[in-house]
Amino acid sequence: MFVFDWYEEGTKQLASAGWSRALTYLFAFFSSLVLSLTLTPPVRALARRLGMVDQPDIRRIHTQPTPRAGGVAVFIAFHATVWVCLMLFPSVFHPIYGIDKLTAFFWASLVLLGVGLMDDAISLKPYVKLLGQITAATLLYLAGFRVGGGGSITLSDPVNFVVTVFWIVGAVNAFNLIDGMDGLASGLA
Repeated sequence: MFVFDWYEEGTKQLASAGWSRALTYLFAFFSSLVLSLTLTPPVRALARRLGMVDQPDIRRIHTQPTPRAGGVAVFIAFHATVWVCLMLFPSVFHPIYGIDKLTAFFWASLVLLGVGLMDDAISLKPYVKLLGQITAATLLYLAGFRVGGGGSITLSDPVNFVVTVFWIVGAVNAFNLIDGMDGLASGLA
């Protein structure tokens, strides 16, 4: 971060804080990357043993059976990194999100992971998956995550709830649609 300031000391402090924050984010990124790469092989092996594999067919891009459940490695790596960084660098992460929102995000993610694993194992009906996604989105809304209401546009609580849930469920499904190729969704996550 480049800071142009007439006061040299102020510039040094702001630049130092920017680099400190950038290094913290780099630590978080590489920690999560290493952890997810480390966890992926055992998760793949477990998925194969449990028969949670995607068989090739006309709708699939892969040509051989591909293990499902890769979200487990991403889930563990992401949340472990968030909580470790929260403990190691509380001044960077806590003021932005707070414990309440991070806890709600964890539980909402866990709901989505559970629904995804059940779908991988027994192929859930679409309405069951949708109900799980709405539950996760509602948890986030109740924790204070909102889509509307910023700036000059204000939404009533009921409208904001519908918009927020619709947006989160839409984002979850958009992400799910790109998950047809092995590793694509986890690479984008």
